[in-house]
Amino acid sequence: MNSVKYRPEIDGLRAFAVLSVILFHAGFPYLKGGFVGVDIFFVISGYLITTIILSELNDGVFTIIGFYERRVRRILPALFFILTFSIILAYFLLSPDDLIRFSKSAIASVLFTANYFFAFSTSYYFAPNIETEPLLHFWSLGVEEQFYLFFPILTIILWRFHQRERERISPLFLFVLIILVCLSFAWANYFSYYPHIFYDTASRGFELLIGSLTAVYTLRFGAPLNKTISQILSAIGFLFVIFAVLYLSNEFIIPSFWSFIPTIGAALIILFANRQTLTGRLFSAKPIVFIGLLSYSLYLWHWVLFAFAKLIFGELKLYITLALIALTFFLSYISWRFVEKPFRNKNLLSRKQVFIFALCAALSLITIASVFIATKGVLNRFSDEERDLLTSSQFRALYVAKKETELRGTAFIQDERKRVFIIGDSYSQDFINMLYEGELLSNSQIISRYVSATCQVYIDKEDWRKFLEPKEIKTCEYIFNRADNPEIASLAKSADLIIIASNWKEWAAKRLPQTIENLRITPKAQIIVIGAKQFGTINARSYIGFSVEEKRSIKNTIDVDFIKLNEMMKEEFSDQNILFIDLLTLICGKNAKSCPVFTPEGKLISYDGGHLTQAGAKYIGETLKDHSVFVKLRENGY
Repeated sequence: MNSVKYRPEIDGLRAFAVLSVILFHAGFPYLKGGFVGVDIFFVISGYLITTIILSELNDGVFTIIGFYERRVRRILPALFFILTFSIILAYFLLSPDDLIRFSKSAIASVLFTANYFFAFSTSYYFAPNIETEPLLHFWSLGVEEQFYLFFPILTIILWRFHQRERERISPLFLFVLIILVCLSFAWANYFSYYPHIFYDTASRGFELLIGSLTAVYTLRFGAPLNKTISQILSAIGFLFVIFAVLYLSNEFIIPSFWSFIPTIGAALIILFANRQTLTGRLFSAKPIVFIGLLSYSLYLWHWVLFAFAKLIFGELKLYITLALIALTFFLSYISWRFVEKPFRNKNLLSRKQVFIFALCAALSLITIASVFIATKGVLNRFSDEERDLLTSSQFRALYVAKKETELRGTAFIQDERKRVFIIGDSYSQDFINMLYEGELLSNSQIISRYVSATCQVYIDKEDWRKFLEPKEIKTCEYIFNRADNPEIASLAKSADLIIIASNWKEWAAKRLPQTIENLRITPKAQIIVIGAKQFGTINARSYIGFSVEEKRSIKNTIDVDFIKLNEMMKEEFSDQNILFIDLLTLICGKNAKSCPVFTPEGKLISYDGGHLTQAGAKYIGETLKDHSVFVKLRENGY
């Protein structure tokens, strides 16, 4: 069996992986699949760990404590250094609610469970609202460390009890690896439409195990001797990873069958790239190898810097992005040179010292984070006005949904009140809040039904699947997320007034007249359609310190697509017995191209550019009182 030796082309592959991830997160348009750099990292990790374990077992020198000592030296110093930096920034930059959430993610990161923390506390990995989660990228470290918990033990068991010849890999060991790859891949595919599966160790295991199989092949057969075959297969591997980075995107379900493109590509490079091949020479070039040496620090630093910068500046301009990339390289060199390298030097720090450091650093970080949580995000850092501006999106979202959730029902009560039925997504929840904050329809009985924004308010002969991305279909296969839910039809038939509000997509808005017709509403029922609303990009932090007068003057440009969508819907319903309320005109003025960000009292109207704060709902609700539609409804007993 071959011993472990340094291969510069693997550091070159690390450089390719980390640059793909950094440039993807920086928003470079042609690297749509740059996130698969993490998949390549998993293959490299599986390969190196398996090579080390099997080689040391063969030489009779492997120990569990020695294995974990190497992991501690390799992973924890830079991780804890960057976590400390992040905690300091978080204290000064994050709102109380966000600091609490950050602190929870920091504890999860120290305990290597960040992947499951983010899996069950965030939306989909590619959702815009998680771009300011400073520790989001630590999910991949959680996956790797959880893999390192079980894999060495499994390898030892199979080696000791089923190894017959010291120089050969047991067929049983190979068989178990292949079975685990198949099980992990099957798991990933079965749950592929669930957003949390992106972070799941079980669904990512096959990528690490492909690296393990690569190690087994290399240790058993050694480096390939045929130069032509190595040249061709390493080039194919390179084309695979290039294709994955350029072609795959967040529209593809990952992990899935598509994950085999970057992982098999990485495996082919590891197996066949060497100094005799073009691919090997490319990945062994000194500048690329140097970036590979910095790759761990580069990965840890880049997202932390991007996330905090987005909190400060909002959408990043190109010059800021380039400056952040440069800063990432500078800080990565510092942490590699003065943190990573010293801790890997066994002559400088003993095993005991390293373990004591790891334990003390971990406990310190957990203690600081716990204090932040216990003090409710250190509330006294901000004034009441500042705290209001910095209230987290997650907390505000609870307000958006609360009232609508209370109004869900299956049938109207038999009494003399007017029956109002409201259908839609979170924008209908917003509208319900407008009604209640403005004390509108107070004499009516209101029932609501939620329809997912993904599925839209749509009922027609065309299959709704044709309008959705593959990853969205699973959501809408659940009928209670769709408008053709039989309970919606039943409630619509018995209502006096039906209000439909949604974060409209053009395909659904164009077909709304057919949808309304297919609801089979009684002729006496009145229908109101609520148009799209949008308040531009909101960066609440940037408004700290503004006076009320200054806030009143702030306006954001409206996306022209929303204006066109409202105009289209208004025209659609002009000749029908359907009332249309154009919220953009109501809030921003007729033919306006921009909208106010604050109420006249200096309170935020929207916290994310679409959904309303409580102050925003009250402001628009009060404005709606004088709208002709609601004046008439009051006259009719609503």
